[in-house]
Amino acid sequence: MNREVGGRPDDRDAWEPYLEDYRDPNSPGYRDPEQRQPQRRRSRVAEVDESSGVTAPRIALVIAIIGSVIFLALAVLARNIPLLASASAVFGIVFVALAVVGGRGTWQAATDGRNRRALGLAVGGGLAAIIGLASLALAIDLALIWGR
Repeated sequence: MNREVGGRPDDRDAWEPYLEDYRDPNSPGYRDPEQRQPQRRRSRVAEVDESSGVTAPRIALVIAIIGSVIFLALAVLARNIPLLASASAVFGIVFVALAVVGGRGTWQAATDGRNRRALGLAVGGGLAAIIGLASLALAIDLALIWGR
C-alpha cells in the first residue's frame, strides 16, 4: 500500500487494496488492461414511472378506509355496543393492513434509494399501526363489556 507515514491511504488504496492481483495473469482477479472495461452496473435508484399512481390495491385500500370510517361513525351514532365493537374491529383491521402496505412501500423506496419517500411511508405506516392496534384493543374491550 502506498501510505505516507502517519497519513491516510490514498483513494486508490482504499478501493483497490490488491493491485498486484489485477496485474498477474494467473490470478482470478486479473484484468487485461488492453480490453475495454465492461459497462458499469445500473444505479440502484430505479427509474420511477409516475405516469399512473392509481393502482387496484390503492383503490381497494381507499374504499376500505372510507367504508370502515363510515361504519365506525354509524356505530357511534347508534350507541350500540356490539355494533361499535365490530366497527372498531373492522377499522383496526383496515388500518393494520394500511400499516403493512406502508411497511412494504418503505422497503421498496429504501432499496430504490428514495430516502425521503421511505421515511414518509415509515412514519405513516407506524401511525397507521398505532391507530389500528389501538382500535383492535378497543374492540376487545367492548367485546368484553358486551359479554358481561
